Amino acid sequence: MCNSLSAFFVLNKAPKSNGSRTLFRISAIFQTCLVYFAWRFFDAESLPTNYTRVLSYIYQLVPHGQPTEFTVLLNGIPTMVDRGMSCLMVATLFSFGLAIWRNRMIDTGIKIGCLCGVGALTLLSGYPLQYAFGSSMDWWNRVLDNYPLQANALVYFVYIPACCVVSIIMFAATLYNRKILGTTSFALLVFCSVFGILLTTVLSQELYIPCISTQKLLIDVEGHGRVFGIPTAYLDTSKAAQRMWATLFPAVDFQFYDCYYSVD
Repeated sequence: MCNSLSAFFVLNKAPKSNGSRTLFRISAIFQTCLVYFAWRFFDAESLPTNYTRVLSYIYQLVPHGQPTEFTVLLNGIPTMVDRGMSCLMVATLFSFGLAIWRNRMIDTGIKIGCLCGVGALTLLSGYPLQYAFGSSMDWWNRVLDNYPLQANALVYFVYIPACCVVSIIMFAATLYNRKILGTTSFALLVFCSVFGILLTTVLSQELYIPCISTQKLLIDVEGHGRVFGIPTAYLDTSKAAQRMWATLFPAVDFQFYDCYYSVD
């Protein structure tokens, strides 16, 4: 969060001519969304930094006899903020991709690297959208019933690594503006950092906490096999990670062999 907030204070030092200020601003907003959902998905039992604790303090300040509409409004604040932040996450990615595409000052190699990175990071918006528009806690509680460590997986294997990647890219962008990094180096760094961290975290999660967490990009708690009209089977990276591990090390008895997934 400190990194994203500090980006707003140094925007004026970025060059105006190549559109860097707009890109830095969008990146800082996107990173703020990542930090928010990392906080939102924290396991409330181990680290209770959630709206329930915050609202409990507010309720203590409300005089007895206040209209019930005030309580209803307070209860609705988390859902409104969740939906706003999830939509903001999608909007920032779309805006960033559009700004990159329209910017004639940016070399084609950097455009390709950044647009590939935007496409990969768009996958991270699936969980917030499902949480915000899937009856929030009802959807989340049902996910945890099936995958008890899903909160830990989202925080430590998804959003915190993504925040680190965004920080690396923003720092590399400053080096590129100062002519310390060349066009090819910066484009490769963006491409490799995004896809490298995605591959590393996907494989690591399936190795250390299989079965009790999932990497389905769309989690179906209703049993319909679809979310937002999209078949969930096509977006199940857990299966892909398990098959990769099983193919690379066929003699190893991995924990995920006990799951209901098939790696054949």
